[in-house]
Amino acid sequence: RVHWGDWVVYHDSSQYVQAGIGAPLPILFAWLKERREENPCECLASVRLRSTLQHEFEQRCVPSYGSAPRDMDNAYNTFCGLLWRIGVCTPSSGSDCCPRHWQAPTHQHAWSVWRKNRRGARFLRDWAERSTDVETIAHLPFVDQSLNTLLMYRWRKELGMRSLWAPMLYEQTWEQDVDQNLVGRNEGS
Repeated sequence: RVHWGDWVVYHDSSQYVQAGIGAPLPILFAWLKERREENPCECLASVRLRSTLQHEFEQRCVPSYGSAPRDMDNAYNTFCGLLWRIGVCTPSSGSDCCPRHWQAPTHQHAWSVWRKNRRGARFLRDWAERSTDVETIAHLPFVDQSLNTLLMYRWRKELGMRSLWAPMLYEQTWEQDVDQNLVGRNEGS
């Protein structure tokens, strides 16, 4: 059981993040605490990748999830519908919400660090609930991974969440360009 204020470190395997957390955990926890004002969630919810959401949603090598085949000819429309369904796009988001996010970087939660607090719990509760919504997850290329990415965009401002942008974690993949197709990349800011 995780108590309020406790830390949770999650790690699984990944082609991008091929190494675990290298820093001693107390140093990482201290670093997150020191940056509470800029990262009130006190979490690293995901690692930002250089590939775009367009790249992720247009990959033809990803099998369908569920009984409905992926409609590759309408990948953008499916993506935009998901943004509205999840709450990334709202009437106040502006008419460029879908195209702006189409070119935004994707994320991966191969490893993440969480301090149990209200902000992190809110994000994880939404992620868990939406993970059971077949009408949403059936259209996500990498199911839980894609859902995490979209929810990062949904909650980042309200919950003060940040993703880690550390290209050195996946330099090998960059050098081989195995994470890219002709769509291009988002080198990030």
